[in-house]
Amino acid sequence: MLSLILILYLAASGVGLVASGAFNLAGQTARAVGSSLGSMDVDSLSSGNVDDILGKLRDPQTAATVAAATGTSREEAARRLQQMSQRVEAARNNPAEASAEVRRGMATIAAQAKRNLSRTAAEVKPEATTTAWLTFAALVLSLLASIFGAAAGRRGAARRAVRGTAADSGVTMTLR
Repeated sequence: MLSLILILYLAASGVGLVASGAFNLAGQTARAVGSSLGSMDVDSLSSGNVDDILGKLRDPQTAATVAAATGTSREEAARRLQQMSQRVEAARNNPAEASAEVRRGMATIAAQAKRNLSRTAAEVKPEATTTAWLTFAALVLSLLASIFGAAAGRRGAARRAVRGTAADSGVTMTLR
């Protein structure tokens, strides 16, 4: 009985290990892309006076966040933010228009980030599929090992039981 419990524990641990690896892979990808999308707070970037907006657009951390979300280089992200800051600078006398420029520019960047998310998901899909099939194969192997182990154990237990009964009665029996 103890060996059966040990086998069940080892089978469950192996399946759990493979499954956690598969889900961890998918989860890390989703967290990485989601965190980069979530850290682009358009309301924060477009709020305040024009000087506040320009300061946020020229911040290197903003360029790094945009680069991570869109899958472009920091230089490309900084260039796009520089273009956006030039449009904001042109609308300096109209804060509402300056804020609207930031929202339009960030909408374009967010659309590119969503395309990047789709591309990343497509890149990860084959690995996730392979991991799922490996998990299924591990489950099947574990099931087969359990079945064959139980069959072998049952046969040995039946022989021991017959020998014990035969020894008690003095009769000799042969099992095949």
